[in-house]
Amino acid sequence: MSLYQPSLLWRLIDIAKSLSTEKDPWRLLDRILTESLNITGCDGGTLYLLQEDDDGTWLNYAILHNHSLNIAQSSREGQDSALMPVPVYDRKTGEPNHHNIAAHCALSQTTIKIDDAQQEKRFDVSGIKNFDELFDYHTRSILTVPLLNKDGASIGVIQLVNARNPIGSMVQPFTPQDVNVVQALAALVAITVDNNALVCIGREKALAPEQPHSPNVLERIVEEGMELTHAEGGTLYLFRNDPRRLEFAVLHNTPLGLYQGGSSTMPVDLPPLPLESDGAPNLNNIATYAAISNKTVNISDAYENVSFDFTGVKRFDTTHHYRSRSFLAVPLRDHRQQLLGVLQLVNARGIDGKVVPFTQTQEARIQGLANYAAIALETQMQLDRAGVTTGHLREQLRTLTEQAGTLSPQQQTVASDCLKLTDYLLQQINFQAI
Repeated sequence: MSLYQPSLLWRLIDIAKSLSTEKDPWRLLDRILTESLNITGCDGGTLYLLQEDDDGTWLNYAILHNHSLNIAQSSREGQDSALMPVPVYDRKTGEPNHHNIAAHCALSQTTIKIDDAQQEKRFDVSGIKNFDELFDYHTRSILTVPLLNKDGASIGVIQLVNARNPIGSMVQPFTPQDVNVVQALAALVAITVDNNALVCIGREKALAPEQPHSPNVLERIVEEGMELTHAEGGTLYLFRNDPRRLEFAVLHNTPLGLYQGGSSTMPVDLPPLPLESDGAPNLNNIATYAAISNKTVNISDAYENVSFDFTGVKRFDTTHHYRSRSFLAVPLRDHRQQLLGVLQLVNARGIDGKVVPFTQTQEARIQGLANYAAIALETQMQLDRAGVTTGHLREQLRTLTEQAGTLSPQQQTVASDCLKLTDYLLQQINFQAI
């Protein structure tokens, strides 16, 4: 299924709603795997969890689904599986196991996309070929995405196999849209559960994204970004046209006690950032650069950086007696790669409480969060447009019903029924936006 299908956004809304109330981490993980299969249209998938014992560190299968083979297994029920545990480290040498796809994904915390497993040279696919021989199966395309907890540690991986073309059901490579949406679903794991919840049934932590709607969804994006990176502050910019600019939507800074924009009664009292200057792209600011280049910007120390203009940051610091140092700016784009905004975080903190640069792991996690945030923002925009359109239609129908003297009884009935229908549609739109 493509991101271009409107039903996908509604499905993601439903997933976010269900995760916010789900108390069973096993059902939560099964839902994420199932939706990954359904949305990408692939034939099968496995969710592995990272576990340690006296013999070492392993990726053990937790949930296994395969449509063609009619397999639906869960280790929760103690069901045996043809999948052997994957050692994350070599048992003899102790070296990281970068030969296995799933192990490398967990170790490097990077997404791995393979178009044809039978031609793969980077990894050892002997285990996949053994599975194929055992079940008379043919694994071709593979997508493996890491699952991270809030501390940036790997807790498992999702591995999907054999994406299918919706026309003809032929096996095809996973598309970039497939990668984005599975990364977004994987990011929900970090947002909704912690590591203990995955291995200790009954000890759950339900911290899910709120139902995507403005303004609370804007605040939650910033809050989750700050929490995932232990950042002191965060800003969410939204893209606006005529003129092209980034407007401050939310600004939070914990040490300064700043909570502006969003649902706050205090708006952000900072001017927008122009994306153009004298007809040329404004690449001097890290947020505008991220927006224009569609690249993540990671700055270790703003006061030592010479690539960007931090005049505004230094002015902010002087006014608030603050010291901005490390920055991370990530663009938010919809499924058509149209700019929605930028999430910018400031001053990551280490375990000793000192300000440190944002790590590559944190960068990857925020990019995953950005995928979900973009979907949430795009969903809200569609809800806003639907609400406006339906509202206009309702007003036209209301005016028509008030002119009852010019309508036949049958026309009056039709107009009244249509008015009731638009009222129902508006109620549903408002419900989705709660």
